[in-house]
Amino acid sequence: WSRACRRPATTPAGGKTVEPVPDLATSWSHSADLKTWTFQLRHDVRFQQGYGALTSADVVYTMDQMLNPSNNGSVAGEIRGDVKSVSAAGPYTVTFNLTKPDSLFIWDVTNAAQIVSKAYVTKVGAAEANKQPVGTGPYELTAGVPGSSYTFSAVKGSWHKAPGFQKLVLE
Repeated sequence: WSRACRRPATTPAGGKTVEPVPDLATSWSHSADLKTWTFQLRHDVRFQQGYGALTSADVVYTMDQMLNPSNNGSVAGEIRGDVKSVSAAGPYTVTFNLTKPDSLFIWDVTNAAQIVSKAYVTKVGAAEANKQPVGTGPYELTAGVPGSSYTFSAVKGSWHKAPGFQKLVLE
């Protein structure tokens, strides 16, 4: 799932190791056998357009969609190969149970999927949510022509670092 952590902007002293840096997750731990990973989510992350706080329910909902065998997306296939189940151990605690030990899961899960708002997808449906996504980041999609251009606007009061631009156009 996207941005549980991020890679640091600079390499630590000596350049020998690269440690993950907390982002949407404030901390994480794993079992001794590396088959269970638990993440503590930030409490101040909110979905855009008033869809509430990002909670473990959103992460579990997103991962359940990925684990569904009818989901044929490439990311879903990767998730199904690694993750046996995902559960909420509290409103801001998520536990991943893996199919096999994985010391690099922290990096894999970071790039796996965009967490969606369960409330939003339930309200508008998956097709509409795919066309007009609601996220938690510093920019919100305000216009788009698939395969051509996308316009994003800065979100005021975002939990994340203040955006450097008020409007961002990708063509």
